[in-house]
Amino acid sequence: MGGNEQQIALANADAVFYAYNGGREFKQPLKVLSMFSMYPSNMQPVCLKSSAIKSIQDLKGKRVAVGPPGGNTFVMTWAILKAHGFTEKDIKPVYQSFVESVGSMKDGGIDAAFILAGYPNSAILDLATTRDIRLIPIEKKMIDKVTDEYKFYADGEVPGGIYRGVDQSTPGIAVMNVWIVYKDLAESLVYKMVKAIFDHKSYLVTVHKKVADMNLKDAVKVPCPMHPGAIKYFKEVGALK
Repeated sequence: MGGNEQQIALANADAVFYAYNGGREFKQPLKVLSMFSMYPSNMQPVCLKSSAIKSIQDLKGKRVAVGPPGGNTFVMTWAILKAHGFTEKDIKPVYQSFVESVGSMKDGGIDAAFILAGYPNSAILDLATTRDIRLIPIEKKMIDKVTDEYKFYADGEVPGGIYRGVDQSTPGIAVMNVWIVYKDLAESLVYKMVKAIFDHKSYLVTVHKKVADMNLKDAVKVPCPMHPGAIKYFKEVGALK
């Protein structure tokens, strides 16, 4: 994207931060700017209710799906595990997609899976239709430890009632999904894109319920500078001064 092969993308805030500043998987900064923050993805560690796993600490020695290597699920998973004092030897990591992780849990191949996604996540919904599940909570002190170290992460509770049998809210960590654009896109084009999305929010909610969490207050909280076209729109609607 930094070379203008693509002009628009949706990415987690941590990836956007490093794309703009360089670091992690980005050897040099990319020519990108934020358009707006859309809604959060929540880390949803899941296991079967029949399991003895009731906390992150209980994952020691277990077979745990941590997402594909280098992906955002993988990165946040290890931020959480390391905050709890885990090393790579403390679990038996399995590198799988969400769908593969659910299949493995159904077959008894793994004990738990970390899934970073907007809720409701289709893979967890599928698991909950045939198995009783538990979302593994993260303790407040650990949430604070992770979010203090990584400023692009935030407190992110999953409400009760999202998944069958999970009636209580589950505390955890979230990261915003951010629309980014190639920095040289025309101001008028970016302005029209932002306006079209926010003007049609009610329709987008019918496509995915998570869009209901999209709001003007959080939209302007971005991990890298905002494109002038987006700034123009958010000033018009009073979200920016």
